[in-house]
Amino acid sequence: MELMVALLSSAALISAIYLCFVLMELSRKLGSVLKMPPYYLLFYLAGTLLTVALFARLIKASMLLVSPEARPHILYSPQFYFAAYHLPLLLGMLVALGVTIKYWGWIFWER
Repeated sequence: MELMVALLSSAALISAIYLCFVLMELSRKLGSVLKMPPYYLLFYLAGTLLTVALFARLIKASMLLVSPEARPHILYSPQFYFAAYHLPLLLGMLVALGVTIKYWGWIFWER
């Protein structure tokens, strides 16, 4: 069960990476029409950070297939998981959110 949850959460990360690139294309087109600076390039940074988090998640999921005695301690430690998964995930989502608000925030204030 835990392995299935790990794989499904990896699929969710793949969806978030794909969404970053879809938003990048839409923001690029909107920015070219509105003559905005190319902030959409920050979606590449967000996608890269989310990809790092995805690989860390896949490493953690692969550790579930190995017996607890054979697991490398450094790859299964909470510090590694925080630095390689949680931190890039947080930073990637914040960058994507900031750029999305920069391009698409006007929708919330439009009446």
